[in-house]
Amino acid sequence: MHKFAPVKLLNEFMLKIKIVTFQMNIAVFLTAIFVLGCASNSTETNLVSGGFGDFKPVHAEGFSVQTGAEFTVVKVKNPWQAAQNIEFTYVLAKPSILLPDSLLQFKRINTPVKKVICMATGHIGYIDKLQEIGSIRGVSGNYVYNKQVRDSLKAGSIMDAGYDRNINFEAVINIQPDVVFLYGVGAEVTSLIHKFEELKIPVVMVGEYLEKTPLAKAEWIKFFGSFYEKDSLANAYFEKVEQSYNSLVQITKTIEKRPKVVSGLPWNDVWYVPGGKSFAAKFIADAGGNYSWAENESFEAIPLSLEAVMIQADNADIWINAGGAKSLNEILSVDERLKQFGPFKRNNVYNNTKRITEVGGNDYWESGMPDAHLILSDLIRIFHPELLGSECFYYHKLN
Repeated sequence: MHKFAPVKLLNEFMLKIKIVTFQMNIAVFLTAIFVLGCASNSTETNLVSGGFGDFKPVHAEGFSVQTGAEFTVVKVKNPWQAAQNIEFTYVLAKPSILLPDSLLQFKRINTPVKKVICMATGHIGYIDKLQEIGSIRGVSGNYVYNKQVRDSLKAGSIMDAGYDRNINFEAVINIQPDVVFLYGVGAEVTSLIHKFEELKIPVVMVGEYLEKTPLAKAEWIKFFGSFYEKDSLANAYFEKVEQSYNSLVQITKTIEKRPKVVSGLPWNDVWYVPGGKSFAAKFIADAGGNYSWAENESFEAIPLSLEAVMIQADNADIWINAGGAKSLNEILSVDERLKQFGPFKRNNVYNNTKRITEVGGNDYWESGMPDAHLILSDLIRIFHPELLGSECFYYHKLN
């Protein structure tokens, strides 16, 4: 693998997100109709009455939970880019529980789950915080940071399930997982849902990556907690993260001098800068930074030319999140013109690649998602080292 492959893969993934459309071929379209016919409209009210408590996350928008004495109903909303009024409903219960007729139309997941497959490495971080890393039997690709998972991949006790159209369904069948945690960029993922259902493999959509704030992403630990029957642990963990995060925000709230910050890295002359309302922009603002595109109203990445970014952000004090680069030379290998970029010339480039494997498995995207307070702490240390010191957990200064 080329040593800069992580940079390319990250940018290609961002490009894929931006260009995905609903212009599917006929086969995919028919599959989507079949699967979405099993999904409910997001305007649906409580599924059952009496003895149920509704849980609506404080920050997350992509899931909700109804809890009962013997079973739990989990709803996942709009779990791919551009999805509208799409809702998947799952009923979680012990194998011995008989469900009421009103719930038989929905997908059942027997809990607590003991064998799972994660089709996104981001899911690993949440499962690890729930102390259930041993339940993982398959992952998608080898871009994994968690050492226990990597060791198990090498030993063969965890298998590489493949990706997209190259999923190893035979291996999945052999594992017989209690659930496959699946994610999708666009509506084409419904063809995979259909395939898993044909094989009688329980599959659940996960859309945590679409959340708009750091705490919203972190709150998905409650979603995973429901499948392991560890709601109390999940709630307690998130409460500590939320308290720590909000305490850090208070530290920077009254700071007047805020460094100007630029984020990202171009690929093939296109620089996808985070929108002004995005997850990344929220991190920068909460850490006491002044994001170069803070006035932008988009929640998604904005495709700009390298020249446009270099002009608008040339006066940026700090540059963060430069793809998979681990050195300044790796940045220049993407485009030599970046040598003339203001924050590069001032030697103020920081990247979230301090905890990364040789093949590009990045802990920022694993443990960092449920531990949003640690990422925020790092950014404060970069923007305002006088407040917390300068030693970071996920970030390092590039040389």
